[in-house]
Amino acid sequence: MSALAFGLVGLLAVLTVIALVNLGTAPRLHRLPPPVRCPLVSVLVPARDEAFNLGRTLPALLASRYPALEVVILDDGSSDDTVAVARRTAQGDERVRLVEGHPPPRGWTGKNWACHQLAELARGKVLIFCDADVRPGPDAVARTISALRDTGAGVLTAFPRHDRGGWFEEAVIPVVTKLPVAALLPLALVRWTRTPSLAVGNGQWLAWRREAYERVGGHARVRGDVLEDVRLARVAKAEGVRLAAFVATRDLAVRMYADRRSTWEGFVKNLYPLAGGRPALAFAAVVALLALGPAPILLSLVPGASPLFLVALAELLVLRTAAARLFDDDLRTVLLHPVGATAAAALTVASWARHRRGTVAWKDRNVNLENPA
Repeated sequence: MSALAFGLVGLLAVLTVIALVNLGTAPRLHRLPPPVRCPLVSVLVPARDEAFNLGRTLPALLASRYPALEVVILDDGSSDDTVAVARRTAQGDERVRLVEGHPPPRGWTGKNWACHQLAELARGKVLIFCDADVRPGPDAVARTISALRDTGAGVLTAFPRHDRGGWFEEAVIPVVTKLPVAALLPLALVRWTRTPSLAVGNGQWLAWRREAYERVGGHARVRGDVLEDVRLARVAKAEGVRLAAFVATRDLAVRMYADRRSTWEGFVKNLYPLAGGRPALAFAAVVALLALGPAPILLSLVPGASPLFLVALAELLVLRTAAARLFDDDLRTVLLHPVGATAAAALTVASWARHRRGTVAWKDRNVNLENPA
């Protein structure tokens, strides 16, 4: 038991230090001034059954203060009012183009095919892939261009603020999407290394210089990948394209999932590939989630347990608080952490089981699982 306690304390110490370093040094998009030169920017929005989200995202994009902007929305076979909402919201704005996408060819995921079509339609020198549920602030595009310029990056990824939702979302989303970034990856170092393992990509807001996007092969390079954003980031590093990562919680906001069911289905689609797409790695992820979630609490309550478990519990509290502050999460997500970590472990098992059967459904479409890692 003492060896376990020492190991847990040591692991949490390392993760906590990284999170605290990120809290103090992570690049923040809101600190950048508008650019002096303003190349044409294409904001590219793949949309499948996004009527509700587009009614909020498109007005936010059109409120941008960036002067050289086009917004291209691709309807990816929607069955709701996505097209009608886009037309009504655009109100004839010449910056907006709405196009109808074609069904994905064999071997492509739907989103990758949609993004590939959007890139071919784009006119800009900079391509920003933006999910339909992301709401950018008026200076988000301008600051993204400044960040590309200041860092010399060919690709930039940014992390939005997550809007508050139900308790299940608030418990799970920070554990899955925020904690690994805060505790495993010093964000300030991302642009200084070519090591693919130190790459991070977030498809919610992914900006490319066109020449860099074409150099790596674009979404065609990762056509069958469920986690195309992470894979593209690693490919960029491997190809020598500089990657920069920014915290953008004051410039971007997102509500990833509308309810508990969509949260479950979304993470069932993603967690097994995120864990590496191999059973052994998924098992390791489950063990890590339990070790860094409920374990310090439960072990500290065992009669006669080592006092080091209380130290581990204190470290976990500092770690989660640092991650919450880094990404402007409500501090109640810290209190929900044991629940979120346990749920994330269950989701990883469910994701493995679903992927093992050979297919995952998302928005009434079977997701192609070729090259899932």
